[in-house]
Amino acid sequence: MRHGKSDQLGWALTDFDKPLNKCGKRAAALIGSEILKRDIVPDVILSSPAKRAKQTAEHVAKKCGYRDDIVFVEQFYLGDEFEIIMALRDLADDINRVLAVGHNPVLEFLTSKLLYGSGLNIRIPEAALVSITSGIDCWGELKVNASNLQGIITPEDLKKS
Repeated sequence: MRHGKSDQLGWALTDFDKPLNKCGKRAAALIGSEILKRDIVPDVILSSPAKRAKQTAEHVAKKCGYRDDIVFVEQFYLGDEFEIIMALRDLADDINRVLAVGHNPVLEFLTSKLLYGSGLNIRIPEAALVSITSGIDCWGELKVNASNLQGIITPEDLKKS
């Protein structure tokens, strides 16, 4: 999931410290409610430690009923798609569903790399949730060009329905 819209009035803040704006908070909560509605609550939420991603993860967690701690992963802020894949490969094998909250363009690169036909050019708008499935038995088997796109859910699509 890409973080929600950040506060552009925070020009005096570092990129890392930019918070969500009101629209970003509402969008994250809307996605969280949809996660609950679709019964796809994650076993673990991993997030960039940047403020806007952290706030997105917190709003989603609250709305979807996620009860565990959110895990903040440094690579989700400054790393590339391969570093994120390496972080995912370290997950415990009893974890089936992960919500990873981060930033573009890395999330778009990551999604494109994971999918069959990895030459795809995936676009992920703010606060959008991308659903991907992989036919793996353990996270250590996660590799590029071996997953399927289930869909992309955007707050705008949910507002229309």
